[in-house]
Amino acid sequence: MSNMDKILAQRYAKAVQRVADDKLKLEELKAELRIDDAVIQQWVTEVQHWPEANSSLEGEASREVILKKKIEGLYLSVMQRKHRLYRQTDSNKRRHKLRQKIAEEKAALSSAIEELREQTDIILPAVDELLLTENFVWSWTYLGPTDLRTKKAIFDQVMVIRRMQEEEQIVVQEMRRHLNSLIGVAGSLKTLLLDQSNGAHCGYHSMLRRRLSVVNAQVHHTKASFSLALHGEMTSQDMLSEDREEQVSDVEDTSDDDNDIDSS
Repeated sequence: MSNMDKILAQRYAKAVQRVADDKLKLEELKAELRIDDAVIQQWVTEVQHWPEANSSLEGEASREVILKKKIEGLYLSVMQRKHRLYRQTDSNKRRHKLRQKIAEEKAALSSAIEELREQTDIILPAVDELLLTENFVWSWTYLGPTDLRTKKAIFDQVMVIRRMQEEEQIVVQEMRRHLNSLIGVAGSLKTLLLDQSNGAHCGYHSMLRRRLSVVNAQVHHTKASFSLALHGEMTSQDMLSEDREEQVSDVEDTSDDDNDIDSS
């Protein structure tokens, strides 16, 4: 019997536990910083839009201030894209676009660092060296309770929670597809049995019946495994696509018929 149901149930359990752990860590940060959910959302939004905010600074600040903000924003943007690139495994095309965007922003970051060096006496590491440092401390940044590093730490924690919540949903979708697939196989076997009921070779008919019995057992085992993993949050019926709902009762009826046949 396939152990796919066990693998998916374990993946779901790990994702749920990871979400719980990361939410607890976020609550500890909230308590330490004495902030609420509204402040967290404000900081997350601020970090997300940091690169775009650079353009609004034109004409409102000196070139030095603009360059500093641009460097900070590009640094955060490249670090975030590199993290997404590491996580991205489902599409070579999307990975290529991410690499291309990272290369463009690294070039812009290098240019901004060089321009800042020419205009001031501030010397920063080369781009590749700079990107090796998580939460780089800028010499011009005030290290108070709401400095850039603090906001970035909150942002990273929120993003981890969101990614693991997405993982939960992905696993549930895979559970649904797996269960629907098994029910579809059972339905096809039942149709073959009905088509071959008259004049079929006894050995072939028996083989189909045994195979259907095995698949029926997989269906029931998978439904029970998923129900246990989901802790009743979603019934097995909720996991079925509309075109599979009627097949469930058919599979269960066929399972009863098999038991009657085997006992006769």
